Amino acid sequence: MTGLGELGNPKNRGLFAHAALAVGTDGVPLGLLGTQTWVRPIGGVGGGGNRRSRRTAKARRAKSFDEKESVRWWTTIEETEQRVDRPGLLLHVGDRESDIYEVLARSKQSGYRVLVRASHDRKVAGEYSSLWEHVESFDESEDRQVIEVPERPAKDGKPARAAREATVALRFGAVTLCAPKKAAGSIEMWAILVREVDPPEGAEAVEWLLLTLDPIETVEHAWLRVEWYRYRWRIEEFFKVLKTGCNVEKRQFEARETFEVSLGCSLLAAARLLALTKRARLEPDAPASEALSPDEEHILIQHAEAHRGRTPSPLRLAEAVMLIAMLGGYKGRSCDGPPGWITLWRGYRRLCDMVDGYRLARPNPLESATPASAAHPRH
Repeated sequence: MTGLGELGNPKNRGLFAHAALAVGTDGVPLGLLGTQTWVRPIGGVGGGGNRRSRRTAKARRAKSFDEKESVRWWTTIEETEQRVDRPGLLLHVGDRESDIYEVLARSKQSGYRVLVRASHDRKVAGEYSSLWEHVESFDESEDRQVIEVPERPAKDGKPARAAREATVALRFGAVTLCAPKKAAGSIEMWAILVREVDPPEGAEAVEWLLLTLDPIETVEHAWLRVEWYRYRWRIEEFFKVLKTGCNVEKRQFEARETFEVSLGCSLLAAARLLALTKRARLEPDAPASEALSPDEEHILIQHAEAHRGRTPSPLRLAEAVMLIAMLGGYKGRSCDGPPGWITLWRGYRRLCDMVDGYRLARPNPLESATPASAAHPRH
């Protein structure tokens, strides 16, 4: 494929994508607000620890923030704010990679809301010299909560982690982050330290230090931000759907431009499929019409009646997801686990094809198509 660049391994070729996924306060994805793609120049990234990597690291430090790859975090915030055009509505949530002073400072200046997990033990103003030391001085709340810790595959030398529940406590307070060396200014923020109480033997304890521009004046405010930060895992699930279900990394094209057209369609479909399944888990008895177009709901019911003997009745959301999975080969037996993303993706693709055929069979398919169904992405 032409038009690609280097990845982490200089021998590999590909491109990078940075997506902004909108998620409601109930944890259900709403859709994509934007995606950036870019390539690294060939010969511009070195392996770890060698002379070439030291040269490139020095060159990166010499660049201004707007010339670095990390500017994508700020560009995404700006673009999504402009698209939504409702100041104060969005809360931009990011992992440790988004702990960038310039992003925090620009967000503060622009009046944008952010919630990021701290990565750097920054210098802070006041009695204590470092961020972690300052946060440790906050009083720990007596309140405890149980959170679900998602599974994590082995990566970057860290062992795999199984999903489990963790009892955590928190402490919070105001902090003033000092600008990095050779820069002036400071940022007033709020810090929330979440730490697991009595973790299981051999398990890595949960510990998150969150930074936000939202005022945190009560323990309820702090716990709410912890809950919202946990929704950050939706982006990990989104990329799992994109890679495992949609198989975007297995697409064969001759040019980057052609691949990106296919990628764009897959991004939209992956976001919708993730939203559908999350909504079904949260509200399994909700009407399927809340997430499906009339044509999609009609096709699912007709197919179930013809092949599974289903009697006509209002279709529930959980049942709709199961029928989509069955279109992809899921058996739905009592011994089967929940359908996987590959099965759901196959079923969703088949449903799209069936709906297309149903519309084309109409006397005037363009007039018959509903606005909701017309916006559904194709694979």
